[in-house]
Amino acid sequence: MQDAGEAFWKFSLKLYDRPGISDLLIGLQDEQSVDVNLVLFLCWCGATGRMPFDEGQLSAAQDSIAVWQADVTAPLRQIRRRIKGGVANLALEATDHFREEIKRLELASERIVQFVLAEIAPPVRGAGSAADVVTLLQMYFATLNLPDTPLVRASVERLAEACSLEA
Repeated sequence: MQDAGEAFWKFSLKLYDRPGISDLLIGLQDEQSVDVNLVLFLCWCGATGRMPFDEGQLSAAQDSIAVWQADVTAPLRQIRRRIKGGVANLALEATDHFREEIKRLELASERIVQFVLAEIAPPVRGAGSAADVVTLLQMYFATLNLPDTPLVRASVERLAEACSLEA
């Protein structure tokens, strides 16, 4: 599964780098408590034909990373964000290197999560599609009880469109 982990990681980096996608994902994370790695995972599964994918598999995916996300990734993110604007009487220049090191560790933590998720991904069973991405994201957002607002629909459509360019 090392190959699947690498493929998922590369897919995620490319998708995240597409114009507007990082802001969209961070917005969903900060405003709707969406797990960006799960979104990326579902995008990857749908775009690469790793279907069918049901709510039981989604629940297993969430469970497989929940403790790591809560105990490792989230605290690293909180520290990085906290020191972004400076701490107490320390100049930003004095903490920049430390913040970059935290950022590197946070990214390494995210990569671990993605390798865990890749191990439980369904095998490729056909060509992926934007419609599959939409289906998977809607399923995930429904489990979070996200309201079906125009903003959420637009986010799903934008992600599906961007995924079709990356698969």
